Amino acid sequence: MPPAHISRIDFGEGSAENVARLYDSYLAVSMDVPWALTRDLLGKPPRQVHLMESLDYDAVEALAASAPAVEAVVGIGGGQAIDVAKYVAWKRGMKLVLIPTIISADAFATPAAGLRRNGVVEYLGEARVDRLVIDYNLLQTAPKGLNVSGTGDILSCHTGCFDWKLAFDRGREPLGYDAEIARRSLALVKRIDENAEAIREVSNEGLRVLVECILEIVEICLGPGGPGHFRCEEGSEHFFFYNLELRTRRAFVHGWIVGLGIFLMSRLQANRHEWIAGLMERLGLPFHPRDLKLARQDVEGALLTLRAQTRRDGRWWSVIDEEEIHPQFVEAACQQLRW
Repeated sequence: MPPAHISRIDFGEGSAENVARLYDSYLAVSMDVPWALTRDLLGKPPRQVHLMESLDYDAVEALAASAPAVEAVVGIGGGQAIDVAKYVAWKRGMKLVLIPTIISADAFATPAAGLRRNGVVEYLGEARVDRLVIDYNLLQTAPKGLNVSGTGDILSCHTGCFDWKLAFDRGREPLGYDAEIARRSLALVKRIDENAEAIREVSNEGLRVLVECILEIVEICLGPGGPGHFRCEEGSEHFFFYNLELRTRRAFVHGWIVGLGIFLMSRLQANRHEWIAGLMERLGLPFHPRDLKLARQDVEGALLTLRAQTRRDGRWWSVIDEEEIHPQFVEAACQQLRW
C-alpha cells in the first residue's frame, strides 16, 4: 500500500519507457548523467529541461517562478533532482512524475522537498505524485553503492527510535512516544537485514524490497494513524550529518553520510553498535570517511561541536543532549573508521 500522496507505482524492467507520452507537455528536472540515460526512453521531448545544480531555496524558488506552464514536472535522478521537481510541481500545481535513477534516499517517497536555506535543511511543500516509476534497468546502471545508499533512511530507525524513547523517558519529548510506531519501524530494519545480500547485489528483488521499505516507513510516519512526523527515523545520526554538511559546505550521498552518523551515534548510545555497523558492512554501504572523502579534522570538528550546533538548530532531544562527546570518545570512534 503506497503512501496516500502517491497515486500509482510502476515497478519493472523498462517501466520508464514512453512515460512522457502520457502527458501533453512536461518540464524535465534532472542532472547530466540521469538525463543522458533517460531522454531517449521517455517517448517525447520536454518543453524545457532544467539540469539542476543547487538545492538552495532561492535558486529553486526562481525555477518554480520561471518554469513554463506544462501539464507535468518529471523529476529524473537522485534525491536532489527529485526534491527540486517536487517543489516546482507543488508550487505551480502541476502533475508530478518521479523516475529515480538511484535509490540513494527517501526523497522519491516523501511529499516535502528538502531544500537548503542559509545552509540549513528545510522541508517545504506537500507534493502529490501522479506516477512513481521504479525501472530496474535504469537503477541497475548506477554504481551499486548509490542504490544501497537508500538503506540509510531505514537503518536510521535504529538510532532514531532510541533517541525518541530516550527523550520521552526524560520528559523532553513534546511529540509523545508511540511504541507501536517504533516497533513497525524497527521491523523494517530487520527486513533490510534479512535481505542484505539481495540489496547489496541490487537485484530486482533487492530493489523491490528496498523501495517497499522506504515507502512503508513514509506510510508509517505520515499515513492514517501515523504520528505525522519522522521522529522514529530522524535523530542524532541525521543531526551529525546536518552539522557536518554545514561545516564543510559540501553535499554528500545521503545514505552514506547518514550511515556514518549511525555508526558514530549508535556507539554514543551504546546501542548494539557492533551489530548495526556489521549490517552496514554486509550491505556494502559506503559510510567510512574514506568513501566520503572526509578528512579526520572534518569528522572530529563536527563531533566536538555537535551539541552546541544541534541546540542552536532547535533539534529534537537526543543522545547528543545526554552524553558528552569528549575527545576520548572521538579518538576511539575515529580509530574504528577507515580513512
